Amino acid sequence: MYCLQCRQRLEPRLRGGRERLSCPDCGWVWFNSAPAGVAAVIQNEVGEVLLVRRAGSFRPGLWCLPCGYLEHDEEMRQALAREVLEETGLHAEIGEVIAVHSNLDREPPYPLGVWLRATVSGGALQAGGDADLAQFFARDQLPPLAFDHDALVLAQLQQPHDASIASLTNEMHEFVRSKGWYEANSKRPQTPRNLAISLTLEAAEVLEHLQWRDEIVDQTEWQGELADVLLYLLQLADTTNVNLVEAVHAKLRKNANRVWDEPAQ
Repeated sequence: MYCLQCRQRLEPRLRGGRERLSCPDCGWVWFNSAPAGVAAVIQNEVGEVLLVRRAGSFRPGLWCLPCGYLEHDEEMRQALAREVLEETGLHAEIGEVIAVHSNLDREPPYPLGVWLRATVSGGALQAGGDADLAQFFARDQLPPLAFDHDALVLAQLQQPHDASIASLTNEMHEFVRSKGWYEANSKRPQTPRNLAISLTLEAAEVLEHLQWRDEIVDQTEWQGELADVLLYLLQLADTTNVNLVEAVHAKLRKNANRVWDEPAQ
């Protein structure tokens, strides 16, 4: 085969962790790619998202989520883990699908892109491959992005109604795990008993905001208290194998058959 840019004969070379036919003169690589791309949404314990700065020939200097082509013989999550390691130096566990979009703004264009949530399981942050920088950013302070659909996916993450109980639970576990509280020698054992106590204490703190008053004075503090209650509830439910969605639906069905405000006997 010959290079489509300078017509030199292609030679096998190690590129992107695999041996690929490449041009010895201009560096063009022939990818035997499936018509799909994958991208990882990786967030740290404070919700910042990991981006890489592009260093290749297509939109260099702009930022994007760690991403790449799906090879013709690769499983989707294995392909994305490979791309994340190549571009960020991090080992990642690939989780649920967040979004699927057409990707006709890429080079070369391909009809399908899949964005998946991922969590870091090892490695050290170090840009590589087609990226020359890798950095976490707050979602309201993003640098110029290379791809419109990355911006769309990240914007969707900022909308509370897009966050499912499953995704919130995963983020909660990621935070607790990052603090080492799930370790056997943790000073904060995450047992059902301790979580139930913590949930009750956080719920009691909600009352402090209404003590001696009928209105919320500090909305930010109020929001934080309610978030603490929800986080402990999510953790306690997941730890004790309770599906909150099913539990809520069951409770609503049960309550629907109750008679409320019965007259006093």
